[in-house]
Amino acid sequence: MPWAGDPDKAADALWISLAAAFLIIRQPSHGNFQDHGVPLPPRGVILDAVLEHSDEHIAKLAYSMYREYEARGLSEHRVILARITAGQAALNFG
Repeated sequence: MPWAGDPDKAADALWISLAAAFLIIRQPSHGNFQDHGVPLPPRGVILDAVLEHSDEHIAKLAYSMYREYEARGLSEHRVILARITAGQAALNFG
């Protein structure tokens, strides 16, 4: 994260955003996380899903997960993007 300034603060923000992402997509338990070889959806498919959802928070989540996957290649990012493209991401604040 060379653009972020203080790497420790950036790492803290990253983990907070990952925790929020899991809560948003209704999968809060990291202990039950399973990859199952989910492939990274193509960029066009991700974009179509974000435009269909029409929620800026989902757009920000998808963008962040895509960029983090490019930087780190973690399977969690692939799974979150796959769930977004499958229409399984929802914001529940109530």
